[in-house]
Amino acid sequence: MDVKEVSKLWRNIAAPLKSALTQVYMRMESSDENKEHQDQIKKFALNLELPYYAKYLLISAFLASHNSAKSDKRLFVKDHGKQRKRLQTVNANAKTVEKMSTSLGPKSFSIDRLLAIFYAILEDKVGISCNLLAQISTLVELKFLSFVAGENNVMDGSAKLQCTVGLDFIVYIGKVVGFNVRQYLSDFM
Repeated sequence: MDVKEVSKLWRNIAAPLKSALTQVYMRMESSDENKEHQDQIKKFALNLELPYYAKYLLISAFLASHNSAKSDKRLFVKDHGKQRKRLQTVNANAKTVEKMSTSLGPKSFSIDRLLAIFYAILEDKVGISCNLLAQISTLVELKFLSFVAGENNVMDGSAKLQCTVGLDFIVYIGKVVGFNVRQYLSDFM
């Protein structure tokens, strides 16, 4: 390779550089600080006074925000048809840190998708009501969810939301209601 071919040089060094930088940043945080932070998150999640359905709505929002819409059928429908066989190599199954959607950050989702995931993960059959929609606005007021677009257009379905809580918090909320969040995240499949 020629030294003047910057784009080729960058393509060859980008992946190893990114993985090295994630390892460097991970070493900077001491384990005592991380453990203390985890304990604070756990304590807050366990002491959070939210209604039962609001906790499931929050879990649904996290799943909608961190899974692609294409994977919804595979994750939430019981009989979704045949799955393609995947390569059984280590490289095919291994996910790098920068490709994981839980580390990339939350994506926006519609209220319709939120409710569809809510009904898919909830074992009880509950109808949509104004109380359920009020729970969504409560989660927005508590800053667990935020509007990305269409804040004034909630009823017509064009509003987009985003979940602002982290994976550790949602895992603890899931433990409170007896729901395994990691089972429904495409990053951990």
